[in-house]
Amino acid sequence: MSTIAEINRNELLIAPEPAGKCLTAAGSSLPAGTMPPSLRRNRLAVGLLFFLHGLCFASWASRIPTIQEDLHLTASALGAVLFALPAGFFVS
Repeated sequence: MSTIAEINRNELLIAPEPAGKCLTAAGSSLPAGTMPPSLRRNRLAVGLLFFLHGLCFASWASRIPTIQEDLHLTASALGAVLFALPAGFFVS
């Protein structure tokens, strides 16, 4: 039976890649400073997801006063609604 220290020392430490080499799934190397197309596509998708999330939040946040008026919410009720959003994210 291994201890956590032995696992970290023996099994999880990985030697860094040599400088100037980037290996693809096929094993061929790319020039330094470039990344495989699949990594580039994944990076773009994650960036786009964060951008869209920020855009949706900004659009919603700018409408909070209007929503409060339309639903006739008091300040405390609006606070409860705003608190319920991250609480729901946490529970899910």
